[in-house]
Amino acid sequence: MRTIQFEIQDDVYDSLIEKGINLNNQIKEFLYSLADDSYPTISYEEAQERVSKAIKRYKNKTGSYLNEEEYINFKDSLIQKYANN
Repeated sequence: MRTIQFEIQDDVYDSLIEKGINLNNQIKEFLYSLADDSYPTISYEEAQERVSKAIKRYKNKTGSYLNEEEYINFKDSLIQKYANN
């Protein structure tokens, strides 16, 4: 765990405290939101179910799959998309 120290004007600090704002929690939530990839988390059980369904689709040949060229193009487009953010 790390400790972060920052400076804030006294009047701003006093105003936040008067409003009952819990600075520790607010700052933690803000920092966690910065690190969040915005991709919703799923449970272990849901992950198992998704993988199981994907394996069944593959075995039954009912899924849709990309050939190598399509995969490379798709992958490159994702890299460009996230590189520009």
